[in-house]
Parts: sequence; structure tokens; C-alpha cells
Amino acid sequence: MTKNLSPKIIKSLISVARAASFAGANRSLKYFTKIPPVETKADRSPVTRADKEAESEIRKVLRKHFPQHLIVGEEHGVDGPTGSEFKWWIDPIDGTMQFIRGLPFWGSVLGVEYQGEVVAGVLLLPAIEVEVYAAKGRGCFMNRERCRVTKVKKLANATISPGGIFRGTASHQKRVLKLASNAYDVRGTWDVFSHVLVISGRMDAAVDFGINPYDVSAIKICVEEAGGLYTGISGKPSIYEKAGLSSNKLVHKECLSYFN
Repeated sequence: MTKNLSPKIIKSLISVARAASFAGANRSLKYFTKIPPVETKADRSPVTRADKEAESEIRKVLRKHFPQHLIVGEEHGVDGPTGSEFKWWIDPIDGTMQFIRGLPFWGSVLGVEYQGEVVAGVLLLPAIEVEVYAAKGRGCFMNRERCRVTKVKKLANATISPGGIFRGTASHQKRVLKLASNAYDVRGTWDVFSHVLVISGRMDAAVDFGINPYDVSAIKICVEEAGGLYTGISGKPSIYEKAGLSSNKLVHKECLSYFN
């Protein structure tokens, strides 16, 4: 699919995605440690004015440059022509509970699909000054330095992060515990940050539950361009499953075996 995209278009997508992410981060940082009133959404997840305003800022940048693209965001829903070949996914603050509690490991997730394939994405964790971005065939970078996943080949030697365990089913919880007991080490990192650790070669795998496409769109392209792999826990390379796994690719099949 990406063969239909010129290098100029891909460069434009990632450039605008980075600019939009920083626009959103500038707004969310204004509220960090000065948290506005917290609301509870229908799914019982928290949301603040920071989430909503950050997404609005991201949308402004995207709409300015790509008026014919479809945009889907966690806070403001769907906007644009549904027949567009391009679909943007926005999570303005992944880790809102961390944001509310003053923990710095939250970040925005911004990815774009072209004809159903994620081709560019940005993960921005402004409170710890970490930016990760990638585009199809162009590699993945953290703060402008090339990212590479680890080369650990066996789960017995791997460090993993099981995230969102209690958003999964009872069966998932049991299987995650079994997976964790067979790993070398388990670290309780959170949300987008756990996947950033995989992408940057600091962790070998991260499994997550209760997710939506806007949570993982950019994670998929970033981990793949860093040499790793992202799939749903069914093993399909999809951002549309409610549970997903990112890894260095080498331990991916072994991790999935605990769920399938």
C-alpha cells in the first residue's frame, strides 16, 4: 500500500504529526500538576479539560494541513470525509490517571493510517521530554536518535510489562500471570510508556488490555520501524483488537502462546 505514497507525502505526514503532537503537548503541560476538575466518562475512565483542549489543538494542526483526511479522536470523536484513504487516530493524553496524580509518564499517541495500514506516528511524553516518531520504511527515532529493539531471544531472559491487567477478562488475568511467571523479570510500567521502553530497547515486551485504535496506532508503526512487532493478542497485525502485544519480535510468538 505504501508504494502508492511518495517520499514527499510520507515526509509531510510525519512532519505534520510531530508539529500537531507538540501543539497538543503545549496545552496539556499547562495543566500538569495544576489539574482541572476531573470528569468520569461512560466507560468509567477519567477525563479533564486538558485532554479535550490538547486534542483540539492537535486537530487544528491536522485540519490545517490535511482538510480532506478523516480524524478520529478519543475525546471529540469522528470528523471529516469517511471515504478518505487517510485516517488519523488521536489520544491526546494516554495515561490520564497518571496525569491527574502528577506522575510524568503520560503522553500523546498520534498515528495515521493509509488504506488501512499505519504509515506514520508520534509518541510524545512531554513531562519527561521524550519524543518517539516513525514513518513506514524510514526507521524509528527517539529525540532524533535511531531506536532499536533488544535482541533477547527467549522469554526466560526477557523483561516484560503487563499493562491494564484488570481491564482484561478473568481468563486474560490468569494468562498474564502465567506469562509473567515465565519471564526473567516483570516491571509495572504504564500505558504508552511501557511500549516506549520496548521501542527504545529498554524492555523486551509489553502487553496491554482495554485498548482502542487511538491508544496504539502510533505504537504499532514505531515498534515495527524499530525492528520489533505489534499485534493483537490473537496474533493478527491489527490495531483494532482490545488487547495487544508489542515486542522485540524475537519473543513475540512465545508471549502469544500464553493467550492462544
